[in-house]
Amino acid sequence: MSNQIRTNQDVMNMEMLKEGISHRIHEFLVTKSEDGNPEDLKNKMTEDFKIMLRMALRECGGGNTQAKNLIREFIRKILLDDYQIRSDAIDNLILFHDPADLTVLDRFEILLYQYRLKFGTDGLEKLLCRCNPRHHDHQGKEMFDIAAQDINALFFRESEQPDYLDKLGILTQRIFEESLGCGCVDLLWDMRLSVLMAGAAPGESKISVWVEIEDRTFRLSFLQMEAEELEKICRRIIKSMKDESGRLKKELPDHTSVTVKGPPTTEDWMFFIHRPDNFLSEK
Repeated sequence: MSNQIRTNQDVMNMEMLKEGISHRIHEFLVTKSEDGNPEDLKNKMTEDFKIMLRMALRECGGGNTQAKNLIREFIRKILLDDYQIRSDAIDNLILFHDPADLTVLDRFEILLYQYRLKFGTDGLEKLLCRCNPRHHDHQGKEMFDIAAQDINALFFRESEQPDYLDKLGILTQRIFEESLGCGCVDLLWDMRLSVLMAGAAPGESKISVWVEIEDRTFRLSFLQMEAEELEKICRRIIKSMKDESGRLKKELPDHTSVTVKGPPTTEDWMFFIHRPDNFLSEK
């Protein structure tokens, strides 16, 4: 264990933890394999894994499911092996022990984690429909608005107290999405949906997030973000989707197409993700 990585009593806040994990990943990638025969099976496996990890780091911000899973599992391993993180230390980072002080994002991610366990990639649709959202017609389509009070009400009505492994999984996702993934929309990308988009609606300054599932459109009002966060997400998507020639790939292996727009082409940043026929490679 690195002398800069200590046990969980040193985990004071999320920023410190993210910085420590980033350092640990970098340290692992640059440290040479153990002395001895470079063809030794253990050394060879380590070097092969480093190649996979570097590739995953390049692609995980653009929705590549396999890349995301590899990085998340490596973060989880660091939390367990290097930090030996306990339940009480996790509670200091995400206030599982005090539900009244959780943010609406905390509550949503706890709910979505639990719905994913029960319903797989259908979890998002199940969750949104259980919010009893307000309905109206928009250009001939059903439109539902999911506000913070809807998420809060569902959370206190249905959420279960997470055990240690649940807390570890939710914390791992939070670290990944804030450091390497697509922020608060990262989990949505993993769900079964046909459209995921984020941007400012005409005449509005706040960023909104929309998803479309089975011809129903949900506006996730509770996930509004600042323009700086959306720009960061868009830049991560662009960086992750460039091929070796620097061109932006239009389609992922699961046939998801991604469009990112921003200055100077457009005044504001936005992204649009389309998955034909709700196709998702992993159920």
